[in-house]
Amino acid sequence: MRVALRPTPFDQIPWNKFWSRAFPIVVGLAPIWIALLGGLAQRPEFKGHLFAEDVDQYSMMGAGFRAFSSLGDVAIRPPMACLSGTAQSNFTQAQCDRFWDRAFTHGGLILAVLVGWFAVVLFFRTFFENSYRAAQRTCLSAVGAIQAKAVGEARRSPNALMGWLLDWRPIEAKSSTGQVIIAWTPIDGQRISVGDAVLVTPWKKILGKQHYLLERHLPQMAIIQGASSRGSNGGKR
Repeated sequence: MRVALRPTPFDQIPWNKFWSRAFPIVVGLAPIWIALLGGLAQRPEFKGHLFAEDVDQYSMMGAGFRAFSSLGDVAIRPPMACLSGTAQSNFTQAQCDRFWDRAFTHGGLILAVLVGWFAVVLFFRTFFENSYRAAQRTCLSAVGAIQAKAVGEARRSPNALMGWLLDWRPIEAKSSTGQVIIAWTPIDGQRISVGDAVLVTPWKKILGKQHYLLERHLPQMAIIQGASSRGSNGGKR
């Protein structure tokens, strides 16, 4: 008999929490990307293409800000002859060549920075979604799961950064053998109170440390697991 999948606290991915985490990450990386842009602008192959002055007088951060600010000059005040393609003298044509050189160099460098920003957000999104999907599969499989009692919010976290990124909180649980385990559960997931029956399932090792997942151990979970085991034993008593 086919048994319906039971719900787990990791079924719903809180995308609102993803964006609340992604925004400060992107903003926090801004100085790095600006300094990277400044470093590129100071390279010999780009000198003279972006600014009239010598960019070596700036720090990497200063050159990056200068690149962003001078992009406005290129975008706001383009020579009309360059846009219409009606340059009528060598001098005007030289100005247009200079303008397009700056415009494409600016655009290429800043596009590279934006692609880097996008890559970081995409990587974090993949990590966020895959972590919830993997946690859901682990809870459903219940391989190596331990029945325990919730002790309360753990005072220490197995990985505070990961907990913040995924919006998970560490809960301390105690098994019938006295083993104390700190396990993860979503902050906005199932409500866990002290003394609740919980199921703690090994998840994966991160930096050599085993991490666990926690969910409430509801009566229907035992019924589903019992039905599954009877089906796998061919209905033998």
